[in-house]
Amino acid sequence: MNSSDNKIHEIHEFSTGIQFEQRGNSWVSTGFTGRYMNSTIGEIPKVVERSIANEEFALAEGSSTEKPAIIARILGSGDDIWSVIAVVTRGRDEVGRSAAFHRYFLCQGDHKLRVILAWWEQNNRPTFNPLDKQDEGSPHIFEGEIPQPPDLEQILPLFKVQTKPQEEQRLSSSSQSAQEAVLTWGVPGQSGETRVIKEGIFPLSEEPVSTPESQNVEEYSLFQQLSPIVLEPNVQYDLYTINVLAINKWNSCKNGLPVCWAFDVEALLKPERFQVIKPASQKARDGINRAIAAGSRVVRNAVNIDEAALKSALRSLANSSQVKPESVETIINGLNNKDVTREYWHSLFNAQGTDRAIKEKIYSPQIVRLMTLRALVIPETLPEFLQWLNIQKGSNVDGNQRVSLELQKKIQPLFPKEQIGAGITYLLPSLLGGKISVDGLCWLLAKSGGDTIWAYGRNQFINNIKYDLQLIYNYYSKPIVVGLFDESTLKCKAEVWRSLINRWRDIRGEYKKCEKYRPLAQLFERFKEYDLAGYFYQVSDGVVKKDLFYEIPKAQNRPSPVIYGLGIEREVTLEDIIIGLADGVVKFFNQDVDMKLVFVIPVSLLILGSGWFIGSKTWQYVYANEAEKFLCQKSGGGENCPVIVLDGKTHYSFDEIKQVIPKVVKQFIKQPKKISTPEPTQSGSNTSGQSSEQQYTEENVIKKLIQILGDKNLKYQDLKSTDKIEEAVKTQWVIAVYNYQLKSKIDQKVTTQKSGKEECVSQIFFCLKKNIKTEEIYSLETYLTKNINKKINPPKKNQPGQNSPVK
Repeated sequence: MNSSDNKIHEIHEFSTGIQFEQRGNSWVSTGFTGRYMNSTIGEIPKVVERSIANEEFALAEGSSTEKPAIIARILGSGDDIWSVIAVVTRGRDEVGRSAAFHRYFLCQGDHKLRVILAWWEQNNRPTFNPLDKQDEGSPHIFEGEIPQPPDLEQILPLFKVQTKPQEEQRLSSSSQSAQEAVLTWGVPGQSGETRVIKEGIFPLSEEPVSTPESQNVEEYSLFQQLSPIVLEPNVQYDLYTINVLAINKWNSCKNGLPVCWAFDVEALLKPERFQVIKPASQKARDGINRAIAAGSRVVRNAVNIDEAALKSALRSLANSSQVKPESVETIINGLNNKDVTREYWHSLFNAQGTDRAIKEKIYSPQIVRLMTLRALVIPETLPEFLQWLNIQKGSNVDGNQRVSLELQKKIQPLFPKEQIGAGITYLLPSLLGGKISVDGLCWLLAKSGGDTIWAYGRNQFINNIKYDLQLIYNYYSKPIVVGLFDESTLKCKAEVWRSLINRWRDIRGEYKKCEKYRPLAQLFERFKEYDLAGYFYQVSDGVVKKDLFYEIPKAQNRPSPVIYGLGIEREVTLEDIIIGLADGVVKFFNQDVDMKLVFVIPVSLLILGSGWFIGSKTWQYVYANEAEKFLCQKSGGGENCPVIVLDGKTHYSFDEIKQVIPKVVKQFIKQPKKISTPEPTQSGSNTSGQSSEQQYTEENVIKKLIQILGDKNLKYQDLKSTDKIEEAVKTQWVIAVYNYQLKSKIDQKVTTQKSGKEECVSQIFFCLKKNIKTEEIYSLETYLTKNINKKINPPKKNQPGQNSPVK
């Protein structure tokens, strides 16, 4: 608007509501009423009310001075736009304490701040005064002259610099007297005085200013920076100039803020929400710059955020067990506002005490509700919420959990499902990383009477994992794997599966395990998702617990189930081993062997680490008498239970059998002539070569060996094989040898005999004393050699004519 405009303007006003005492022509405050007073308008415009509630006109506590501070803003949009100026002055209460009091002047329409300034200056610059009564419906009518905007053509170049400044860099400007009545530019003199310059433009610094022409660099205008321009306090500006500077920055910088400025202020509560600020002093300027730097890290486009409403909604939901739908709606509106960033939400919750509650383990109904809301509003904090809540295994629902569940139940119908589900994606990495427990996650996703608001996402959680496991199997099931695994196709975060992807083939071949995934196995076992539980136990432990194994649906025509390409192996328990031994013995005694033993147990099945028997690696320690008791119960033998426990001292392990028996067989093969004499032919040569005779001899020896041991199912090849031998085969040999010991009455496992060689037992320069050298051999070797020899070479009976002379 210019001075030729003859429009009539209505200017409304209202003031901070206080109770006061009049003392002559002055007053003292006795307290705030919480309402506005001396208002000419029936209802304060909502955009103005929300701006005030969001502290956009607020000075920092204790920052008011004797000189009035002026704060101006243009608020609203469309047909609901208001230009508002607040005049802030300091007053005192009945005990002499100072406080800031606001008197607001507003005019409907865009860029009417000049109108308000003109009216204000032409009406003696009124400030806050509770004695200045105003009537509702009686606005101030202004038809006066409105000054022309100042000409800033010579001023604006001074706001250009040759390098882009830091957010906190001070603005150094020159001064000039453009219009003495409107704008006074000057250079600060001694003792803070201002020297008015009538002509020319001079920098504040005594250094000459380099021009863009002298240096070939691109200029950067301070009007383009996102943060406010904080002017030098000692340079003289008037209100119209500040207003034009703010308009210019609003046009040049798209920081989301409207035309807004502050004049002669010591400290603002939200300085980052202004375009231009004129501090009242150098100390004020330093403090404002620091506050801007801190505030800018949280939010830029704060003008689009109703912070007061968000804070009020959080307090309402936290402080009461009753849920107000309008409070939830306010939170959801905040979530839909792109200007409300996660950092901003964090600042709101931290202001309510959540950060301190986490650090100091503070629990109260208010804090529990607040932490629950935080986990919903900021999804990545859901694991932190679970960790803080500290769910214990097997414990009943405690008071904190109950408070949280009550809020969740009431808020669930009002809260968007996609917002709730957003937190589910953060659970799996946190579980595998040890940040949350299996118990906590079970509580969160369990489908029971006390469902949490996140329980509906359980199926999504499980299906995402199944989808990813199928992708991993598909990748490795190709005949030729080409290229790297495409992690972008995964539903879960890629880092969750990298260990599994990199080791999948080795895990499938039972060469490696990946214990990282054991919490998933435990979780899915609790969820009764037995196929996934079996998969992850196989990955982490290499075997699956017996009870769980039988819960897994088995694939057709397979001895063991296969889940997503991974074969599932059942854990071998102590009971399995003992029953296997028992079955072997029962089968043995179903043969024609006159024995009364029912069960035979090698004791090293029960004591891990002796190396005497292989197959009990999953057991730490079990006493022999426990196994004896178990077998007696199985056999029903009572007090006369026929159970013998092999002790490993007088009886042979499979490794010892594998060493002794081939040695015995080899001894016979090396001396074939002593065992069998070949028949000569008419031509005087043998009917067969040496090799055929040895082959026959080995077969014959092995055949006799099996007969002696009394188990026709024994296979000698098992003792010479370098492959992994099944436990059942080992057990078969141990039992056969043990029974041979019983039949042959072999009491000792190792015997000592003379070797026929001498050894020196006392020597100085020559041997003083010699003894016959002895050696230890297994008794089994001696007895088997003797018995096999008897079988192969039985005593020959005299045949007729055998010893008669040749005729």
